[in-house]
Amino acid sequence: MKTGKSKEELLSTLDELDSLTNMDSVLRPKQKIYIEAERSGGNICNWSLREDMAAYKDSYPFKKGLKKKELLKALDSLNTEKEFDTISCRVLCYGETDTALTWDGKIKSTWICIDPYFPFEMKDGKPDFETVFFEMDEPDYKLAMETRIAIYIPETKVLYPLKAVSYESFGKLMDCSASFKPSDKESPLAEALLIANKISDSKQLKVIYRNTNRWIRPVIGAAGGRFHIFSQRWFLETVEHYVSTLTDNSFELKDWSVADQRTVVRYSFTIDDTDFVIRAVTSDIPGQAISVSLMAQEGKADLLLKRNSSYHYENFGQTDVKNLFEGFAAAMKRYACCYKELAEVDIRFESNMLNNVFRILGKKKSKNIHIEEGMYNALALYSLVTEETYCTLPPKQAKELATEYAKLFFAIYRKAYPSDIQMMGSSSEAPSTDFGVKKESVWKSVDSEISGELTINSDSDQFRITF
Repeated sequence: MKTGKSKEELLSTLDELDSLTNMDSVLRPKQKIYIEAERSGGNICNWSLREDMAAYKDSYPFKKGLKKKELLKALDSLNTEKEFDTISCRVLCYGETDTALTWDGKIKSTWICIDPYFPFEMKDGKPDFETVFFEMDEPDYKLAMETRIAIYIPETKVLYPLKAVSYESFGKLMDCSASFKPSDKESPLAEALLIANKISDSKQLKVIYRNTNRWIRPVIGAAGGRFHIFSQRWFLETVEHYVSTLTDNSFELKDWSVADQRTVVRYSFTIDDTDFVIRAVTSDIPGQAISVSLMAQEGKADLLLKRNSSYHYENFGQTDVKNLFEGFAAAMKRYACCYKELAEVDIRFESNMLNNVFRILGKKKSKNIHIEEGMYNALALYSLVTEETYCTLPPKQAKELATEYAKLFFAIYRKAYPSDIQMMGSSSEAPSTDFGVKKESVWKSVDSEISGELTINSDSDQFRITF
């Protein structure tokens, strides 16, 4: 995966996919070797030599940047869709690797070859599998060893090694998610036989693979007939068009990252002296949602105000991208309006206002956070809370924290103006919090659609927002 902030680097990265480092030895410095032996009657009767393959199980290449040019360059050669008859394919499972390199510096490995329709023969009461041999340079060997399972087409001599990110889509497509999961087995024969069995029940198999233009093509997903692949570059350029429209072309590319599982691009802009970020996420893996999120920024913290998502389908077009921005303009106006109002009033802070935030952070991160109870300016309080509680979290927790920050913001607003918000045309409850009493309000969960009218009174005037 690669990330960054430069638009030129982003465009450059989109035109290329992977950069892998070549090495000239199977046994590398400091690599662990395991020797196992059985002793019987004072003599060694069985022994095995095994190398630690952990170094070959690292995740996909990491790319990031700040420039748009490098992003688009990376996306242009990102992936390809391939469909072939199941009769012509074989499922391979890793067997063993020779400890010595070939004369030309390649790594020789043996793989169990499984025909989906005739997986093995029984000899002397035991299954006997066909095997195939490959000689690979280190980058190709590294790709093949990530899961140690591959699909092979004998007629074309093309190898499709499965990457770890492909397991979820294979499991869903073949209705065996519970059984089909990545493992650390030396030779995942059971998983390979499961794939072969499922393939034998299908007439065709469609896979999404990275376009390396070589004989080895790493698979990132398996797809059904309804899945439609489209250009990530086209999607992100269309997203940028609507970001430009929404912000009157007053935005900048904040940063981006391209990885096997997803591509993420963030745009930053300021409206009414308020900082916002739009986060666009796309992927080529079946089952992964395409989404666009609107977030407000308070210091380092993000507040998730709105998120719309969709999935790949055949006629996905520009109008569908436009729909991902539905409700963004109204959400920005609501937030900016409330943000200004909070600066004009004081409220009392009580420690139980942070119960939900602490639940997300966990006891270890929360134990040293302490804010004195008492009266604060409402906006200053919110800034203090986000400053004291924000920390870097895993993606799932980070999303939960961004959602909770938004709920806390509007809860503070309700606490500051309990009589100035009137619900018109809706009777929904406010988001649940651990402090105060639930009041009827215009503010629903940030993950829900919001509609109605809101009348806000200030000292100088009265105005109405329709949303």
